[in-house]
Amino acid sequence: MLLLFIMGGAMLFMPLGWLLRKLAQLAAGKTASLMGGAGEEEMQKLGAMIYGGAGNDGRIDGIPARFTTGPVTHEGTTIGYEAEFIYEVVNHLGIKLVVHRTGPLHRPLEFLPPEAPEVPESLKAAGYTLRCDPPELAAEAARKAAALGPFAAGGDLTEITLKDSELKARLYSDSDWEEGKLSALLKAGAAAARNFN
Repeated sequence: MLLLFIMGGAMLFMPLGWLLRKLAQLAAGKTASLMGGAGEEEMQKLGAMIYGGAGNDGRIDGIPARFTTGPVTHEGTTIGYEAEFIYEVVNHLGIKLVVHRTGPLHRPLEFLPPEAPEVPESLKAAGYTLRCDPPELAAEAARKAAALGPFAAGGDLTEITLKDSELKARLYSDSDWEEGKLSALLKAGAAAARNFN
């Protein structure tokens, strides 16, 4: 009888322990699947809904948007906070675009198109440069990229990339993000992404 009581208690607490582990993973900024059904992309869409007011389809003003944020840790200590904004665009011109800080230590790792001769003032004033491929579309890319200025304001921008149909902005901050700022950036990014459709 005692054995049945112990087994019954263990079966009651096992699901509770599993749920607590899943919630701890989510709180730590991990986008591991929750409840076995939502993967990383679904969690990113949920982030866009919570912070950017995206609809159930994950769109902000008609632009498919995904978003994640979480702590950056080193040896178990939080050293900063990342935020990643992802928008799906049509990109009819097939432009490859990179916005990053000026200087050799800030070159993007994914791909490195040629530097564009024209850089939108909103990016240049904040210390960022623009790269574009094919080079003959640099003027058009600069015109379209001017709307990305809100990401550069404040100096938190790590890089912006446009490759195929994905426009991605990565930001880093020493302190945790304010919800109002994240919401404003998500909406500004959706408006900027419309330029690439």
